[in-house]
Amino acid sequence: MNLDLGVYYPIKIGEKRELRLSGDWFNVFNSQRAITLDQTFSINSGVTGVPAVANPFYGSAQIVQAPSAFRFGRSSPSKRCRCCRRLEPNPTGESARE
Repeated sequence: MNLDLGVYYPIKIGEKRELRLSGDWFNVFNSQRAITLDQTFSINSGVTGVPAVANPFYGSAQIVQAPSAFRFGRSSPSKRCRCCRRLEPNPTGESARE
């Protein structure tokens, strides 16, 4: 099972501006299950007359889930559109996140 958590704290700056402090915690339970397993059963040397040998890593994990990680950030989203409450583009050219 993989669980991610996120939180943000808005800070009003004046009447129309806001600063958001945010934090995210990825893979809360630190589960590192295998994503890809080695599926090569035998290894062939490519030399004529040399028999293939069993792959000792057959069935073992090649890629696992990323470990638990934290991310902290800040953003200053633009004002919201009156009709649909979506964020309008930031006049400074920065991308705004919801």
